Amino acid sequence: MIRNSPGFQLGKIQPFSGQSHSFESSTLARFNTKPPSPAQALARIGESLEEGGRDSPLLNIALLKVSGRSAVFSARLDGEKVVVKQFYQARKALIVQRLKAALDRAALHMNDPCFQVIKPLEILPDQGIAILSHAPGKTVAAHLPGLPANERAALLTRCGAWHVSYIGNRHKTARFSADFWHNNLSQILPPPMRADKKYIFETLLGALRAEIPPIAGAPQIIAATHGDFGVENLMIDNAVLTGIDIETTRWMPVAREAARFLVWLHSSYPPPAQTMRHGIFEDDKTALFASGLMQAGNNPAVFRFFIGHQLLLRFMHMRADPVIYERLLKMITNFLGARP
Repeated sequence: MIRNSPGFQLGKIQPFSGQSHSFESSTLARFNTKPPSPAQALARIGESLEEGGRDSPLLNIALLKVSGRSAVFSARLDGEKVVVKQFYQARKALIVQRLKAALDRAALHMNDPCFQVIKPLEILPDQGIAILSHAPGKTVAAHLPGLPANERAALLTRCGAWHVSYIGNRHKTARFSADFWHNNLSQILPPPMRADKKYIFETLLGALRAEIPPIAGAPQIIAATHGDFGVENLMIDNAVLTGIDIETTRWMPVAREAARFLVWLHSSYPPPAQTMRHGIFEDDKTALFASGLMQAGNNPAVFRFFIGHQLLLRFMHMRADPVIYERLLKMITNFLGARP
């Protein structure tokens, strides 16, 4: 039964406002985990907060979103807005501890006051709960529609600069592992889909397999990245950009992070008029790269591979959305028509 206690106060279910967003495409299993109902998520957070034995009450708890792996809530703590995230996995305690460590480390080396991350106010590892500061403003995604081309470019450059600040000096040169990515592609199996969509999926998958041998051993930059870098996970308030939905520091290719950002951006918030090449819009790519995110040492052919890889994953999970599906179809067709 859902009830109130001195430690928490349950509220109503609210539409998700962009305070947190996650599409971690490398972990495909999360899409197959059945989420709890909104009522179950609210009941679980209430019971968990009681178990945690907190002194300061969380008030006006309202569900923002729920998935099979976590739930996100808004609340008030000591009169201030906060975000509460509860993880459901077996390793929830480790996830919460890593989340706090990643945010603490980022706050130490991000010296520009215009580039911030949310703050971990309190964690309850045994309950899988993290209480986080609220990021003011709106998502970058909310600012994009109708933005003039020069302002869009400037904003995307700032997004890249935020990630450069987040990485700091935590980067190194590595080599593209053909074995790893062949194995990765072998694990990507198409969910049930129509024959025409399956043909697109298999054609793109085959093209990606063919692009691996020429780039085996190519140089690439590996860095401590956000892991879910996108316009939905950056809040903007006047001149300040704040990163949200950071769960842990992920060491991965910077080219993969940039590719994911652009594929997600162009399938959800495409520019009104730009030239497309290799499946993405050139002006937006130029604006993002102007930040220095894709520094010397990254191989253009490796970046193209990650564009195709992200197109494949996005196509798999957004094929039911007719608008995004049509955009992705054009992007994939352009990608397949361009020379590696």
